[in-house]
Amino acid sequence: MRVEILKAVVGRLKEGAPEGMHVYTHVLANSNYPYFTVEVEDVSEGGIDLPSLRRYCTTLQVQAWSRQPHAGEIAQMAAHIRKQLIDQTFACGEGASLSLQLIKEGSKILNDGITRIHTVSLKGGVKA
Repeated sequence: MRVEILKAVVGRLKEGAPEGMHVYTHVLANSNYPYFTVEVEDVSEGGIDLPSLRRYCTTLQVQAWSRQPHAGEIAQMAAHIRKQLIDQTFACGEGASLSLQLIKEGSKILNDGITRIHTVSLKGGVKA
């Protein structure tokens, strides 16, 4: 189920993404900014956090990465993540749907003084 969740989230982020922004599950050293990364942290059957979604529960992290000197691009990317993923239900594999809810989000600038990262942590469930 991890692969299906990953494909669903990546596909959803690609929909309507600002031009030139890529979505990666593994970033290569020569990848160009800006981009999104997706990591499925946990998948378990059932779950008590979201009892109406009994098939699988998951936690995942989506990050937006930018090297623009101003916060406009990272803010646009964060808004895209919220619009496409938070409090949304969308297809996840054959005949299943994935619903996601926000756990927390925040931004920071790396020590290089240029790279901005916006991190969104999500929890969700897959219902058949």
